[in-house]
Amino acid sequence: MGQSGISSTITTNPYLFRTTKTFIAQREKRVKALKTKLLPLKEKRLELDGEIHRLTFEDAIAPEDDDQPKQALAAVQETLNQLGAEIQPLQAELDQLNRQFWVEKKQVVANKYDLSASRYRQIEQEPIYYEAPKVTMERLLKLEHVMAAEVAELEKLLG
Repeated sequence: MGQSGISSTITTNPYLFRTTKTFIAQREKRVKALKTKLLPLKEKRLELDGEIHRLTFEDAIAPEDDDQPKQALAAVQETLNQLGAEIQPLQAELDQLNRQFWVEKKQVVANKYDLSASRYRQIEQEPIYYEAPKVTMERLLKLEHVMAAEVAELEKLLG
């Protein structure tokens, strides 16, 4: 068996073996194993994305001489890069397995012989980090207070 868990003969030319139960079972087993490995890594990536959003905001409102938010942000970004390097080979293998698909003739006929791959291939969307609207509003209010304090300080300097 090769690295992906599917024999090298089958992966060399999957078209020849696409209908064999062994090939289908091995392929489904490998896809499931990859998804199982990727799920916690992708959840961690979303958590890190949230942390990066928070630290970016803290860095924006921090005094210029405060390096703590910058250092924390750099550390989290490095962790995210390492996680990305861990996810990449697993995702590449999953993408390779998902790129291969077969369609029954009756499906092609039902779609008026449209051979666009997007019509038949199942695509999984990557989860994207979105902040809660409440968090965004809290940050806007905090930013507004920081700006008002700086404007008041400037007015004192101008007399």
